[in-house]
Amino acid sequence: MITPEAQFLFVIDTADYAGNFERELCAYITGTIGDCGVGEDMAQIYDKEVGVDSFTNPFEDIILSEPDEQGVCRPVTIYPAPNGDMNSVAILFEYRPSGEQIALMKERTYRFAALPEHDYGQRPLSPRISRILGFRLIEQTIKRDLREELV
Repeated sequence: MITPEAQFLFVIDTADYAGNFERELCAYITGTIGDCGVGEDMAQIYDKEVGVDSFTNPFEDIILSEPDEQGVCRPVTIYPAPNGDMNSVAILFEYRPSGEQIALMKERTYRFAALPEHDYGQRPLSPRISRILGFRLIEQTIKRDLREELV
């Protein structure tokens, strides 16, 4: 996990290791996938269930993609839970998501967790979320100091 630089992180805390489902979850709840294409089937389900297309997705212009450890841009990362375990998923936002966007993500997270294992796309035995522990919205600020000197 690389510490994301996004200004806002929508964090979903779970009881399970997030590396097993973070990209599929992000695609299912926002319709957004990274350069690797993982979760494309979940993004298609999002489009169908939410009734959006690439011009009407409410997350289209506010989710960021940042490079992971291999340099592949992704809109989501594994994030430490309050107890330090890597059981949380952080979706990266350039701007603060609205109350409606947060409500949609929370609703769809619960729906994702309730999906039977065989509905997780092409991999019939993909792990699932056994329990959602909560949601957090984190705002990160970066302080920059400007020093100038004549050389």
